[in-house]
Amino acid sequence: MKEKYLGNTSVAMPPIGQGIGLYKWDVSHVDVIREGIDLGMCFLDTAENYDDGNSERIIAKAIKGKRDRVIVATKISPDHHRFDDVIWSAERSLQRLEIDCIDLYQVHWPNPVVPLEETLSAFDRLVEAGKVRHVGLGNMFSSADLAFAKSLNKQIVSTQMEYNLFDRTVEKTILPFCHDASLTFIAYSPLDQGRIANGNDKRTILSDMAAKYNLTSAQLALCWLIGHESVIAIPKATKVSHLRENAQCLDVNIAQDDINVIDECFLDRVHYILPREIKIIQGGQGNRQAYETLEQAKANSLGFIPSPMDLAFVLPEKSDMKPVRLKNSEGQHYIYDLVEGRIRYWAWVLAFGWDCPVPALIYRDWFKL
Repeated sequence: MKEKYLGNTSVAMPPIGQGIGLYKWDVSHVDVIREGIDLGMCFLDTAENYDDGNSERIIAKAIKGKRDRVIVATKISPDHHRFDDVIWSAERSLQRLEIDCIDLYQVHWPNPVVPLEETLSAFDRLVEAGKVRHVGLGNMFSSADLAFAKSLNKQIVSTQMEYNLFDRTVEKTILPFCHDASLTFIAYSPLDQGRIANGNDKRTILSDMAAKYNLTSAQLALCWLIGHESVIAIPKATKVSHLRENAQCLDVNIAQDDINVIDECFLDRVHYILPREIKIIQGGQGNRQAYETLEQAKANSLGFIPSPMDLAFVLPEKSDMKPVRLKNSEGQHYIYDLVEGRIRYWAWVLAFGWDCPVPALIYRDWFKL
């Protein structure tokens, strides 16, 4: 596997890291993370709001005696984008991680209410103080946003977004920009939370191809992903067996003909669906709460940041907005159920109304994990 680096720095990066994500983490996972480090997956990515900061505490335990071998990345929540809040959040993360410097500090989600200049100026202060080495951006930043942010802060070396065989929308503008700007693209949810591909027919194709390389379908999907020059994948792995499977991908080369087949066969097109044809369901992907009416979305009683209204103001500028995700509805009055993208959906309705189709990816055989 070709050696990769963090942006245009000299920091060597493993093509596959460990996503310490939005799950419950406890001391039983410490040995798993340490095993992953020993297998070469020394890039650990988390966020201050994952498990109320507990994921950072678990990483602290896992990297004891191994700090010089790991690259620690964490993210700041959108409600902490004001200058003083950024500094405060970074200090709290440093305390929980029990380290002196965060290797990669990332903006998790944009907050349209706070100027990006203010947030990134605080990141500059942290770099100058030796509390942060490098800076990255996350979800919902368009290629134009990335270019603007890069002009404000030369320490930006990466962006992190979802990328897998089902959702390949970043290939249109984001990945080309990352390549041209020497940014590392960190792919979270690289296996679509275990669904891997959209539909049994595609999963069969993938399984048959994987057998040629003595791989599982998940391994082949990871190999395809990290085959992209600027991409690093951070799958979640809470079992040592899964970590070992992931590590095997680091030394596999997929034939170009097979890569071409995957590129062509696994491209789910973006549909444009009228918002009125979509039912908002509670739960869905991630079991998150959702607003069921436009009035609820406007009121934002659940305190989402950014709120649907705030996001609506900047949505027209985001030509490469991540599509919402739908499944066929089991009800009689709607065609689809919304399973992911609840804030984006309401922001779209607020910005463009009920008669402007929203970009969507549609699961053919969605199953809840």
